[in-house]
Amino acid sequence: MKGKVVVLLLACTVGVLAAGSADAKTKPKAKAKFDMRFDCAKVAPASVFTTLAAGFGGTYSLKTATKDDTVSSTGGLSHCDYAQSAGYPWGAKAEGPGEVTILYGPGAISFYKRDHTGAEEGVKCTAQKAEGATPDPRQCGPVPVTGIGTEAYEAGSYIAALRGDVFVSVAIDDTPDANGQPQLVPADLLESFAQALLGRLPAK
Repeated sequence: MKGKVVVLLLACTVGVLAAGSADAKTKPKAKAKFDMRFDCAKVAPASVFTTLAAGFGGTYSLKTATKDDTVSSTGGLSHCDYAQSAGYPWGAKAEGPGEVTILYGPGAISFYKRDHTGAEEGVKCTAQKAEGATPDPRQCGPVPVTGIGTEAYEAGSYIAALRGDVFVSVAIDDTPDANGQPQLVPADLLESFAQALLGRLPAK
C-alpha cells in the first residue's frame, strides 16, 4: 500500500509540473508598461519649462508629448515639444521650439553616446572663425559639463546629461537679440535646466 501511495504522489507531482509548463508556454508575455514617473509632460510641464527658462523665450506651452514603451529591453522614452508665446520681446514668429527628451533603463548610456557623436558631427564654427568672429565654444562641438549627473555636455543651445540609467536632454532654439542677431541660450541656464529635471526624476 505504501508503494502505491508513493507512486500516486509522484504521478500527481509530474501532472502538476506538466500542467505548469504548459501554462508557461501558452501564457503571453506581459508587455512592459511605460513608467509614468519619466513622462516629460509631467516632469517638465509648460509651467515648469517657462519657470526654468527664466524669461528666455517668453512663455512656453506644450505642443506635443510622445511616450515609447515598446523597447522593453531598454526601458522607455518620452519626448516633449514646446511652443513659445508672443510674450517674447522680439515677436512670436522669431521664436523656435523647446524640447525635452527623457530616457530611462539600460539603454540610456548608449543613447547618450549616440547623442554625443551626433553633436560632434552636427555643430561647426568654421564659418564664424573664417569671418573673424569668436564663436561660443559650444558652437564648435560638445563641451563637457561637470557637476550634473554622471556625464553631461553642451552643444549650441542644447544640453544632454546622464545619471546612471537616466538620460535627459533639453534644447531651446537660438533667439534674436535687440539687433535681431541670434544668441545662444546661456550655458548656466541650460545647466540649471538639466539639474532641475534630473532632480525631479527618480533614480534608476
